[in-house]
Amino acid sequence: MAATIRLAEQADALAIARVHVDAWRDTYANLLSSDYLAEKLNIGRTTAYWARCLRQGSGLEQIYVALIEQTEVVGFTAFGPSREAMYPDDSELYAIYLDVDAQGQGIGRQLCRTVAKHLIKIGAKSLCVEVLEGNPSRFFYEALGAERVALKEHRFEGELLASVLYRWPDLKVLASAKYHDG
Repeated sequence: MAATIRLAEQADALAIARVHVDAWRDTYANLLSSDYLAEKLNIGRTTAYWARCLRQGSGLEQIYVALIEQTEVVGFTAFGPSREAMYPDDSELYAIYLDVDAQGQGIGRQLCRTVAKHLIKIGAKSLCVEVLEGNPSRFFYEALGAERVALKEHRFEGELLASVLYRWPDLKVLASAKYHDG
């Protein structure tokens, strides 16, 4: 299924928050506490967060949305300068989430290719992304040509969580990536 990809607008904050909350509750059900997912992660707070991001963006950070039938937001991605000390000159994929029903249809690949093409256009060369090690979707990045470069640990809600740092040293690989299993 092909989606329409465009820059996010202020009016998209609620739809982005809905995708964000639903994707976290589905993807992280076995990784994060049920209290956090049910109580602390909510549409109101998450909408306020994304509205602030869309309003206060520095121009370096970007948010794209994926729409089906040109009206319904089914996914989004946020990216910008790297926050990763190992790769300070990289760009970083901060988030990419899809509605459960939109997964496995090529929309995530479309979003990633759009990110890569945008970054190439502004002169960026490489991209990294950090993913919880237990996230079953992390193999998506490997299928798109990302290299596993480090294991890390972070405290989140009082728990120590393992994560994997992936990197595309050459954005051209991601810009032309064809998704494949295995």
